[in-house]
Amino acid sequence: MKKLKYFLIYIIIIFLSGCKFLIKDEPKSGVNYVPLDYKVDSINYITNVDSNELTTRLNHIDDSNYKLSIFAPLTNCDEIVVENVKVNNYEINVTLDSAKITKSDVKKPIITLSLTGLNPYKNSEYKVHVDTKYDRINLWLTRDEAFKILKAEEFVTPCSPIYTDILKNGNSIFWKLGFYEINSESKSPIRYTEAIINDRTRELLNVNSIDMSKPILNGTLISSLDKNNFLYEEENKLHIYNIPHNTSKTLDISITDNCAFSTDFINNEIAISFADNNFAIVDKFHNIRNLKADLNADVKFFGLYSGNLYIVGADNVIYKFDGKNIEEIYTSDEEITGLSVGKEITFSAIDKFGEENIFILNQNGKKFISKGSAPKINDDRILFKMPKSGKSVDLFSYNLSTGLLLKVYTGTSVTYNRSGTDEFKIFDNEEAYFNAYKLSDDNLTYICPLKESNISDSAGSTFFTNYDGKIYILNLKNQTK
Repeated sequence: MKKLKYFLIYIIIIFLSGCKFLIKDEPKSGVNYVPLDYKVDSINYITNVDSNELTTRLNHIDDSNYKLSIFAPLTNCDEIVVENVKVNNYEINVTLDSAKITKSDVKKPIITLSLTGLNPYKNSEYKVHVDTKYDRINLWLTRDEAFKILKAEEFVTPCSPIYTDILKNGNSIFWKLGFYEINSESKSPIRYTEAIINDRTRELLNVNSIDMSKPILNGTLISSLDKNNFLYEEENKLHIYNIPHNTSKTLDISITDNCAFSTDFINNEIAISFADNNFAIVDKFHNIRNLKADLNADVKFFGLYSGNLYIVGADNVIYKFDGKNIEEIYTSDEEITGLSVGKEITFSAIDKFGEENIFILNQNGKKFISKGSAPKINDDRILFKMPKSGKSVDLFSYNLSTGLLLKVYTGTSVTYNRSGTDEFKIFDNEEAYFNAYKLSDDNLTYICPLKESNISDSAGSTFFTNYDGKIYILNLKNQTK
């Protein structure tokens, strides 16, 4: 009996001590598995929002490692911080606060956390709760509701994403909407429209439209030559336009609709192909070299790089032509469907199964990169397209230095070209217009809508050709987004 008595006393002591003796630490597996650590990866801010909705996304990385993204409510407080992260019964509780009392522009914090220690077998059971101790900006409207107010009073036709700013003046909150429009009845075919709407009263306070372009020349833009000059065509004659001096030089070259062009942005030269395997190479000093490639086949594709022409003949042979000597550098047993030259030679070809593939040509022969077509190389990146099911097309970027293959855009009727030494311009046809984008270091930036897929950068400015046969300069400095 004494042994039983002591045993019962022992059990009672353990119970009263909170069972710390039996469970010294939280288990590292099983249903009671809890986060042991968290790390703040980033806290960024955006001003272009569509609502003030609080959203979270929990992604399982591997084992007990997770990524938690929080799109927090709007605030005008500075330096948002993560005060604490706790887990209780599969509820992840995150507390946010502000490290500064100072107030500035209204923005939406985007927080990314790394969590270690969640139970990988209970993904669907975890819920995220966010407590905000900072001063929140509450909205009555969403962006769509604000735009409906504008649309009810003004005739506007956005041809771009609708950009937003949330403005705070005293106790009043305002929506600032901005977007591009195609303005075919004006001397400026592109304008940027901004509107101010009171969030509480729903009153449209102001609408202002800004012309974003002006005509400078008649003709069609072909390509920039360097930072100060671009090549254009008018009435089948080629001209070089000098931007700082606002002067044009007519070249002794006439072209037809069958002529093709290739730009070497390193040496600031443009090659033009003509019938019967004839070429002309033009530089920024207006010098012209007339060349004839003595091939046994017609030219299918060509590219200019470092003073040399690289040519694909109808015989599916790739030639190197320095202006005097022609060298066969690769013979393909597959039909070559595209060519681009730069630091490397890249081409596309159709295999025996009827599929197109992208290759790099090096000393060891061809190196397979990916399925795809229409490669364009610029600096250390190759951009190419890969069809999806239906009408969609994916654009992929391949990094020559790292071997990284990255999807950068998805569209329907997509074209693209090289622009400058390290950029691409991408155009997506939206029936009535093209959405133009700039791709630099795999970062995609929207430019504006265009009636023609023709745009180039020189002298710190952007130029484009409109359907009216004029070249315009695009002024993005007036744009607030």
